[in-house]
Amino acid sequence: MGVRFRKAIKIGKGSKINIAKTGASISFGGKGHSLNLGKNGPKATVGIPGTGISYSQKLGATSKTHHKNEKTSNTGSNNQPTGRIEIHMNEKGQIVLFDGQGNEITDPSIIKKIQSTPQFTEQKTLLELQRKEKIDEIVKESEAENEAFINIFKSSPIVEDSKAFYYQLELMKPDEYEEIPFDIPKPNEDEIREILTNEAKENVKASIFTASKLRKKYVEDNFEDRYNHVISEWENKKAEYLKSIEEEKAEAQALYQEEYENRKKWFKSLIEGEGNAVAEAFDAWISSCELPVEININYDWDEENHIIMLDVDLPEIEDVPNTIMTKTDSGNLKEKKKTQSDLKKEYSVLTFGLAVFLSANAFNISPAIEKVLISGYTQRRDNDGNVNDDYIYSIKFYRSQFEGMDLKDIDPKDFCMATENRCNLSASSLFKTIKPYDSF
Repeated sequence: MGVRFRKAIKIGKGSKINIAKTGASISFGGKGHSLNLGKNGPKATVGIPGTGISYSQKLGATSKTHHKNEKTSNTGSNNQPTGRIEIHMNEKGQIVLFDGQGNEITDPSIIKKIQSTPQFTEQKTLLELQRKEKIDEIVKESEAENEAFINIFKSSPIVEDSKAFYYQLELMKPDEYEEIPFDIPKPNEDEIREILTNEAKENVKASIFTASKLRKKYVEDNFEDRYNHVISEWENKKAEYLKSIEEEKAEAQALYQEEYENRKKWFKSLIEGEGNAVAEAFDAWISSCELPVEININYDWDEENHIIMLDVDLPEIEDVPNTIMTKTDSGNLKEKKKTQSDLKKEYSVLTFGLAVFLSANAFNISPAIEKVLISGYTQRRDNDGNVNDDYIYSIKFYRSQFEGMDLKDIDPKDFCMATENRCNLSASSLFKTIKPYDSF
């Protein structure tokens, strides 16, 4: 009688992919691009962010024109702004000026004065270049993130055959004990003489005429006994350390051998498809898996028939990002809303791709897994407004369809529909409810 092992498990949403459905916003200018206007006239400061390097240059003579009825942030009696002025450019290329307190400058005369400087023109040109580069970067990132979100199947592994598993088994070896060498250096004669010389200075008291001779005699008289004593102590410490190392090494090697035998035994069980080993390996894969969507899986391993059945709570079509960042003909950034047709097609790629991705990883758990029956369902409202679990596909895969195949370039829909399945997909990529297979 074969062992049937059933368990429910969840693949959590990972942090590798981050798509915001509401789009993205960008800001240009600010740090590294500022103008300082004080009593000596306007001054431009251009910094290189992250380096602490900057330079300043006076922009021109100070105007003493007084405008009574015009207002600006942080102005003096001669209508001159003082302190730091920041230049910001939004994604549409519009310039906004702020004073050092973050207040927007609205006085047209002050704005005109700032804009008339060649340094402002240079900075505006620089910001415009940065704006275009940033927009291109955001568009590419948005496309890449959308691609990674939809095309999960491209992360599918190449399924190994049984030979690869047995080869891994042959490569297994016990861990090796790393011996730490005795690191106390052996005393030498010069060190002993230095010790005795210092002792002689403390212990031998004599006149300046005889002290040197007596201290040398002290060193020579005590050198042999002291040297032999220190060497003996060092050798005893080394012998004790090596003995403890040998005992520790014997214990460690016995433990490593036991761990190796258990690991080898477990891997053999996995190759043969033993229920607990398959479940442990499947759980270990799930715990290390990161996806941009959260899904729930119920799995049932039929050891006798070599079938693993996966019941997958798929994401809803609402989980697919409904916008993508694009670049307009005028060079501006735009959050483009996807059409319903595009969303349905992308959802089709996502869900069929999950069937391929999960099945490939299931086959790669053990060569004993010969068949995968994967059924996917999603939550949808019926005509009465009730939320139901609607199955949208049930697919039978054989190991031979996956072994050695690079799945990155397949069409996941065609791949799934080419094998025995229950799936009713309309020409407009709308999944209709189906009844899943009860068994392979």
